[in-house]
Amino acid sequence: MPLMIHQQTIDQLGGAGMLRMMLRATEFEMGENSLRFRFKGSRKYNVCEIVLDASDTYTVRFGKAWGEWTSETSGVFCDMLQGVFEETTGLLTSMKQVTFGYG
Repeated sequence: MPLMIHQQTIDQLGGAGMLRMMLRATEFEMGENSLRFRFKGSRKYNVCEIVLDASDTYTVRFGKAWGEWTSETSGVFCDMLQGVFEETTGLLTSMKQVTFGYG
């Protein structure tokens, strides 16, 4: 996975700064076709690995330790990454736009 693809993957999740702020994400590791990082705030998971598949989709894995994956979702398109992460972990990756109704 070239550096540009790694950056696009991080951006799909809300950006590195937002991940650090919202999830206290650390230890970003970039493999040949994968991106891994640690995060805090979930009782079930604290590591995530996102692998770019040959089909140009992603496989997203979650666990408590590297290589000990307890959740895996395959066939994820880039615009689905944030939703898969949030649904699986119960954590938000960015601040959503809030609108207030009056009246």
